[in-house]
Amino acid sequence: MDKDNWLFPVIATLLVIIVGAGVGYVLENIGHSQASGSNEYHLNLVITTNNYYNASVGYQPAYFVLSGGKLVSSENITLPSNTLIMVTIFCFDAGNGTPAPQFLKVAGTIGNQEFIINNTNVNSTGTGSGINVVGGKEVSSVNQSVVAHTFTIINFFGSGSDLNIPVPESSVVQASFNTGSSGTFAWQCEVPCGTGSSGWDGSMASAGWMQGNVIVS
Repeated sequence: MDKDNWLFPVIATLLVIIVGAGVGYVLENIGHSQASGSNEYHLNLVITTNNYYNASVGYQPAYFVLSGGKLVSSENITLPSNTLIMVTIFCFDAGNGTPAPQFLKVAGTIGNQEFIINNTNVNSTGTGSGINVVGGKEVSSVNQSVVAHTFTIINFFGSGSDLNIPVPESSVVQASFNTGSSGTFAWQCEVPCGTGSSGWDGSMASAGWMQGNVIVS
């Protein structure tokens, strides 16, 4: 891996930490009243693109968990049971994809909505209490022309109810959802962003890249 490729995840981590401080303040104040209280858990996910897969494939996108100021594997994501989860996804991928239409809709979050901030909003004017975000919006779906990835858990809530958080290109997305009882669930990006004729090979078929497990305990 050359020097620039080695530096990218380091720079991405620093940007997430710096930006996240301001974004966190703003997202706490966008009307998600269910997020207040002690029984909540914050999950920060980061999507980067400059990740070396192998000699034949080259670079692929991947999800990471931001934990302790470091980007760590998303192969096994552990969440507490019966808890409100506040997830923030930082997407550094500027490309879009073509998921099936159902994966353009937000599902399983509070109100079946998510809050989207694009990269220009994140760089808005700073204030004494955080970044002054202008133009972010709460949505129930994302246009196919701008969706880059999804964070999806099929049948996460039982009875065929899924968790689906579509992620636009170059954006920050925040959503909240409640976990139930303990169990292990498969998470998957439902945008074919890997290799092969269908786009479902490479990172799409590899744990810790565009799929893995969510362990609720």
